[in-house]
Amino acid sequence: MGGIAAGHSPDMPKSPRTLLAAAALACLTQAAACGSGDDMDGAARAPTPAPAVTAAGATTGSTAQSTTAVERARRAVRTAERRLPGSKAYDVEVERGRDGRVWEVKPARGTRSYELDITVDGRRVLRVRRIPRDEDARRVARALVPLRAALLAAARRADGVPFDEASIDTEDGRLVWEVKFEGSAERRVEVTIDARSGRVLAVERRADDD
Repeated sequence: MGGIAAGHSPDMPKSPRTLLAAAALACLTQAAACGSGDDMDGAARAPTPAPAVTAAGATTGSTAQSTTAVERARRAVRTAERRLPGSKAYDVEVERGRDGRVWEVKPARGTRSYELDITVDGRRVLRVRRIPRDEDARRVARALVPLRAALLAAARRADGVPFDEASIDTEDGRLVWEVKFEGSAERRVEVTIDARSGRVLAVERRADDD
């Protein structure tokens, strides 16, 4: 009978030292699963959702509702601008129409203004209408900060109050975005953002008991 060459026995049990070395190598190559530093016990951890950030920098779950509404509004604005390439949105708010609650987005393109109804998730255009060109449509042509960016900046100052509407305006000769948030307890926050620099100019908070 032929013998088995030394060092080539696949059925030979591995020593504890060999098993420990193999485990350590697996841990190093899968650092995300095994952890690092004080977490080198290899225990898998569930991913933690990124917390919302308030104006003061503290994290809180109370901003989730506001953040969700703002993200849907931003998505609706993007959907409208993609439907009308080259356009710039200057107004967005939730309205109740023939299809229930919809986003109403007003973009301007050249000398023409439009009003689009977008599904409440912000993803689909329901209808497009030409509307008379107003002063806001002329203002947005001078804005350097788009509406979607203004919405994102304002949401960080809303303290969890749900988003209501946003539009372009002028204040003391300055071109601004006015972003409004309104809660069920009549809490209101209005954030004014410079439409050319993106700087937050004012945050006004009101409640019924004020």
